[in-house]
Amino acid sequence: MRSTLKHVEVRTLSDGSSSYLFSKRLNPAKGTYAHFSDRFKRKLVANTDAEATIEAHLIAERLDQLQRVCLRDARGLSNTSIELNQAATTWFEVVIEIDLNELRHDKNKTYTKASADAEGYLVHLAGEIVDHWEHREPDHEGNYRMWLSPFGAHLYSMLNDGKPSQKFGESIDIYLKQTNRAHLDRKTRSVARPIRVLSDFTSIIGDMAVDEITRKDVERYINKRLTMNVKTTTVQREIANLRAIWAQVANALEIQTRNPFERQPIHGLGSDTEVRYTFSAVEMRTLLAYVEKLHNERSSSYAPPLLAIATLTGARLSEINHLVSADFDRQRKVLWLRPNERRANLKTANSKRPIPVLPELAIWLERFFRSNDRPSSSNSASANCLKYLNRIDTENKGFTIHGLRHGFKQLLVETDCPGNLIDELMGWSQQSMMKNYGFTTVTQKKIDFMTKAYAKILPSV
Repeated sequence: MRSTLKHVEVRTLSDGSSSYLFSKRLNPAKGTYAHFSDRFKRKLVANTDAEATIEAHLIAERLDQLQRVCLRDARGLSNTSIELNQAATTWFEVVIEIDLNELRHDKNKTYTKASADAEGYLVHLAGEIVDHWEHREPDHEGNYRMWLSPFGAHLYSMLNDGKPSQKFGESIDIYLKQTNRAHLDRKTRSVARPIRVLSDFTSIIGDMAVDEITRKDVERYINKRLTMNVKTTTVQREIANLRAIWAQVANALEIQTRNPFERQPIHGLGSDTEVRYTFSAVEMRTLLAYVEKLHNERSSSYAPPLLAIATLTGARLSEINHLVSADFDRQRKVLWLRPNERRANLKTANSKRPIPVLPELAIWLERFFRSNDRPSSSNSASANCLKYLNRIDTENKGFTIHGLRHGFKQLLVETDCPGNLIDELMGWSQQSMMKNYGFTTVTQKKIDFMTKAYAKILPSV
């Protein structure tokens, strides 16, 4: 017998080959479980020292993880569903050396000895799980209440259905894989949003198994969000996200129950929607005169150019705030709204678009790129610009920067600009494929309609 490898006992056989045995002393203070032995031994299938070393290392890691889970479980501390699943698999496959799926398959062979043996063994395992992981407490009548620890309940559940449970709050990786987004950065909008919504749901309802979520749980989430002064349409979008996550995860896990997020009513849906004011041509002309004066007073500020660019393009504030000088093709007179070093993505796929740059817009773009106080946060830019926006001398107050987007769209409508060109210039997602062919180019028609729109707010055009 020679033992030069960690956790491996090596025996040289009569034919000169080697037999390998995994052997590891386990410290019970680090966690115990049913069938625990302070000296764990198991024959290895390895044929070489290298194979034995790898196999022994993997078994040792699995046993250590099982002990950690059991120790936390015994102390009343929580384990993630991933940790529970890994530990349960180790207990079944390594400690008691059974294939749970094969055992359940034998049990379903009606009226056979294999079925009777399998059923008897499952009952025996259930008893051992209860014996080791049960908790008892006397009630006021002298009777005992019994329950299982979380890990014991997890093992017991696997005996019943043969499937490990999956917590909903820990399902984001499955969802991203199912929707082909696993390769994207977690800050990408299409990834960050479901992560945030899933976190909001579990913080309110608690994290539970995917197939344990009920319609009552979803209703409770909706009601709680509404009491937090979240708009009904925002809650509707959140439920749509959660419905999609649940559906993809349930599909991956072969869960056949009804989607609890399906067709959930939201009380007062749409009743709290605020109508955004649309700037008139006169108000837009007044605003441009005001920001010109403001720029003369504060030539280094980004706010006047940003407001002017929003007025002359109808672009979203976040699209403008994250522009870089390279987005302005001065030779071709085109402004590109696209991903760059200041932003990874735009709001939608169709938000990436070129905008014709007329001389009036070019002046404000150059002023914007020369400004030195631009914030990285669009929320900060919005708050600062809104302060100036409501100082313009008009009868109406309560302007929003997004109202400039609506105002520019209205200018295009009044010039009889075709709907497909409006969609392309504004970067709206309802464009059909037939309308998409000229989307990535600046056509003469776009230039002509932009010129007509400018004529309504810039007398010199």
